Amino acid sequence: MATKVTYPSLSVNSPHGDIVRHYIQFRRAEFHTELAWFASQPSFKSMLYEAAHARDDLGQRLSHQRRLRRHVIPAAYLLIEKISNELQTAANFEDLFSLIDTELNKVSYAGDLYSYDTALRVGAFLKLFPTQVFLQQGSMVGARKISTTYRERSVPLSQFPKSYHRLAPFEMENLLCCYKNNLHP
Repeated sequence: MATKVTYPSLSVNSPHGDIVRHYIQFRRAEFHTELAWFASQPSFKSMLYEAAHARDDLGQRLSHQRRLRRHVIPAAYLLIEKISNELQTAANFEDLFSLIDTELNKVSYAGDLYSYDTALRVGAFLKLFPTQVFLQQGSMVGARKISTTYRERSVPLSQFPKSYHRLAPFEMENLLCCYKNNLHP
């Protein structure tokens, strides 16, 4: 079983720049390594299986999808496998996400986070990444702690304080989720 990684603590009222530096120092590489594992799969079919099943390089369920009900992953995999040709020809991440989200909305309890995470994993393989910060569950909580004006499903990175502009939009989504308890206006 994988051991839980602990990071040096960060105060609830830390400046935005400190939060970004902490993310870059302690979490960014791990997140990129996870995505690189999906990108390195030997075929689209094998990557799609791993992405839909939300498994890491050790075959363990990734933390974001540990709470999914038992029926969700098998049902979701069957649906996205049927659209694999469309996924492979998506022009950009937003199109890829839309295709996956439309299919996963047919599965009760799949949720926005599972749709986004699956699209991000598939996107890593296809080298398609978000051009905006997608907000769902934890990342929405984090975004609203910075500003209550975030109501859309995706927001341009430029709408966040300048300290966060060092991050790619998908990294910002990850930071918002991981640091939701440290964020403030």
